[in-house]
Amino acid sequence: MTLKAVEEAIRLLDIYLEANIAAKIVVLNARYADSTTLGDIKKWYLGSLPIVTPENPSICLHGTGWTALSAGQRKDSLEIANQVDLVIFIGDSVVENRFKKLCRYVIGLLELCQAYEYSSGYSFSIGGQVRMTDAMSTAPFLAGIIVPIIMTKVEDF
Repeated sequence: MTLKAVEEAIRLLDIYLEANIAAKIVVLNARYADSTTLGDIKKWYLGSLPIVTPENPSICLHGTGWTALSAGQRKDSLEIANQVDLVIFIGDSVVENRFKKLCRYVIGLLELCQAYEYSSGYSFSIGGQVRMTDAMSTAPFLAGIIVPIIMTKVEDF
């Protein structure tokens, strides 16, 4: 294997999340069983944030960089910490519903990341403060939440 860092981390995480998010949404809707229901993700953005108004709901896996933490056990390996922002965009004219949806999607994504950790070889941690965005001026009912995650793995090169 060659050193692929954040590009490969995002690609593999995307495959897993896209394959499992629909089932997780069903679980979350059953868990909360109230009038606020989560819809299917309409669009996935990989690598960077969308440059136009994003679909609703949508998720962006935004690679923000990577850091070499230490040399691996072998001379040709390196422990890499990939920084990825999971950004969820939701549109809802009712502010409280929009907030609930954003929070529930975050819970679902973190639960999926935890499950993915066991099969992927990546170790996950939250890389900082989870931040809410303001509503977008071009789409006033659309807002987002940013979850910075760190995906750590020893890679060969």
